[in-house]
Amino acid sequence: MDTNLVVKAIETERAYQDQRWTNPQSSVAEYILYMQHHLNKAAAAISSSEALEVHNSVMSQIRKVTALGFACGEQHGMPIRPGFEGAFLLVAGDVIYSDGILYQCICSDSEKAVLGRATLTPEGVLTIYQDLFVVFNFENDDFKFERVSLDDITRGIQFITENYSC
Repeated sequence: MDTNLVVKAIETERAYQDQRWTNPQSSVAEYILYMQHHLNKAAAAISSSEALEVHNSVMSQIRKVTALGFACGEQHGMPIRPGFEGAFLLVAGDVIYSDGILYQCICSDSEKAVLGRATLTPEGVLTIYQDLFVVFNFENDDFKFERVSLDDITRGIQFITENYSC
């Protein structure tokens, strides 16, 4: 399965979690317990049969565990693996700022990333799917950029809403 499709599946689970959780603040220990609960469900299912329904159920549990790990990292920080800082420099969804222009990564793999020009709107980031361009997906002195965080985007949207509303 394509890496970007796997990431999309994780993003759908994170969206579900954000919608479902009434209090998204959890300790690292609580995340580990939630993850262990879902791993135990996957192990119980896989040990009983190898049917397609069981496979789908197990993969759903793995999606949940992975998304819980993402949520934990979002909340508590996640260290980069030493020695691999340049791997997948850009991933789908990343928003970057380069030479006064905002871009969003449409898709990427270990060798290249496809970028489209983006703008901030009150609804969020709007990516323009024309004039897309490809860059090598490793640190490159010819293409300098700065990552834009979700907090930066939120502040930008608030600024637009407060200062340019009709």
